[in-house]
Amino acid sequence: MPPTALKLAALPPGYISRAALHGPGAAESASLLIADLRGSVVDLVATDGQAGAAGEDGVAVAAAGAEWSAVYLYDLTECVVLLPLMKGSVMIHNCKKCIVLLGVHQVRGRLSSTPRAASC
Repeated sequence: MPPTALKLAALPPGYISRAALHGPGAAESASLLIADLRGSVVDLVATDGQAGAAGEDGVAVAAAGAEWSAVYLYDLTECVVLLPLMKGSVMIHNCKKCIVLLGVHQVRGRLSSTPRAASC
């Protein structure tokens, strides 16, 4: 994982939206790390102020500028992760009892239990 990755890590349980991604270097980061979460919903599809944003064809889309080359999901437990359509890849490592909804070029995983992933 690149040292310049944007990070969502070690946050308290709850709903985590795209608003949590704002901050120094957010626009320049090519990768995203989501790590050390338990009992959270991470919704990176909905834009601020609206749940479940959709394009003209009804497919969930990300806000402009959210093109990550890679997303890393590490050490998540009992989480739901909603990722936008993207051209990059997702690495799922050591996640337990999670549901991940995504549309990506490649999904890779290791040491994860009860995986449930859906891609389009």
